Amino acid sequence: MISQVLTYWDGQGFVVIYKRLEKGRFVAPSLGQRSVPLTAGQLQALFEGADWKSIRAAPRCHARAVA
Repeated sequence: MISQVLTYWDGQGFVVIYKRLEKGRFVAPSLGQRSVPLTAGQLQALFEGADWKSIRAAPRCHARAVA
């Protein structure tokens, strides 16, 4: 797939995003899925043409109180 169209609901309306790659292909979700939740990092990887499925969020760190 060389072009990608995404719709995003921002709470007030839909945002339509379109991107076409000059070289390479997008790693697209399977066609059977109606929607795919993406993190900001996954969205960035998708639009750069990278494999967005391999992007994972770092585990959250919880600070401890220092006395």
